[in-house]
Amino acid sequence: MKSLFFSILFLFLQLISVGQNNFNSSVQSGGIGDCNATLSGVWSIDGNIAGATNIDRISLGLSLENKFGLKELNSKTALIAIPTNGGVFGLSVHQYGFNLYNENKMGISFSKKLSQTFNSGIKINYYNTHIDKLENIGFVSFEIGMQKELNRQLTMGAHLNNPFNFTENNTLDNTISVGLLYKVNQKVNLYTEGENADYNEMSVKCGLEYEIIDQMFLRTGYNSKNNKNTFGFAYSYKKYRVDIATYHHETLGFSSQFSLSTSF
Repeated sequence: MKSLFFSILFLFLQLISVGQNNFNSSVQSGGIGDCNATLSGVWSIDGNIAGATNIDRISLGLSLENKFGLKELNSKTALIAIPTNGGVFGLSVHQYGFNLYNENKMGISFSKKLSQTFNSGIKINYYNTHIDKLENIGFVSFEIGMQKELNRQLTMGAHLNNPFNFTENNTLDNTISVGLLYKVNQKVNLYTEGENADYNEMSVKCGLEYEIIDQMFLRTGYNSKNNKNTFGFAYSYKKYRVDIATYHHETLGFSSQFSLSTSF
C-alpha cells in the first residue's frame, strides 16, 4: 500500500514539475493568474525583483502553499527585505516536498531605482534537490528584472529567469516574462503578461484586482499554462497584510496559498 502511495505521489510530481521549479510566486500573484512582472512590494523578492525598489522599511514575509490537498506537496517560503541608501537587499528561503523528496531554494537579491520611473534588480539563487537514498544535487542560477512606469496609469515589467545554463545539473527552464499593469482607477487594476519558457513554449496570463473597501482586495485571473483559473483575497491592517489565493488545475484539482507579511 505504501509503495502504491509513493508511485502515485511521484506521478503527481512529474505532472506538476516544470524544470525543477515547484516554487510558485507570491500569493498576490497567485490570485491574478501568476502575473509577476509589474507587482511591487516585499513579495517582489519572490517575483520580479525590480518591484522591491520602493521598500523603505525592513519587511518580512511568510507563506505556505498546499497543492491538491496533499501535505507531501506543501511549499514553505520565508523572506526579508532590507532597504539601504544604495538600494534594497533581499533574502528568500523556500522548501517544497517532504523527507523522501524535497526541493530547496535560497536566493539573495539586490534592487535599485535607476531613475524616477525605472527600477531594476538582480537575484542569485541556489537550488538543491534531495531524493532519499538516491541523489542530492544542487546548482546556481540567476534572474534579472526591470520595471518602467510609462505614465500614471500604465507600468511595464520584464523578468528573465535562468537566461543561461552556466552550471552543471541546472534543469530549470529559461523563462522570459513581459507584462503590463493598467490602473483603471483608484479601485481597479488590470494585469496582463506573456511568458516564454525555453524560448519555445508561450503562456498568457491575465488578472483583475478590485479594492472592495479600504485595504481589502478581491482578485481573479487566468493562466493559459495548464488552463489555470485563480482567485484571491487580501486585507491589510496597520503594519500587517494577509493574502489568500486558490487555483484550479483541470486534472489535479484545487490548491491553496496563504501568506502573512509585515514591516517595521
